[in-house]
Amino acid sequence: MSLLAVGGLAVSRVLAQVGAASVRGFGVTALVGFALVSAADGYARSWMAGAAAMRQRHANLLRARLCILDSKHASDACLRLSSPFTSADSIRWLAPLLERDRLGPFRDRP
Repeated sequence: MSLLAVGGLAVSRVLAQVGAASVRGFGVTALVGFALVSAADGYARSWMAGAAAMRQRHANLLRARLCILDSKHASDACLRLSSPFTSADSIRWLAPLLERDRLGPFRDRP
């Protein structure tokens, strides 16, 4: 956003020197203003979408932690919450190794 603000200030300074009161200056000012508002809206929407995705991922990892702690009885779908690209059998195979080394969901809580 700071880049947008600096760009907007630079354009407004140039237009002030050229003469923003003219019809051409007003058109350029309106176009630049629209572009800056559109860019800011795009940044805000992408930020909100990213924040929502991170909240969903965090919730999935909290659920997956419980599944990995009881990997012998957990469903395949539950185990895949931790890593959708890893098979449930691989997670079941890795869970005892994580427990042995006190890693991941088996580490001591701070």
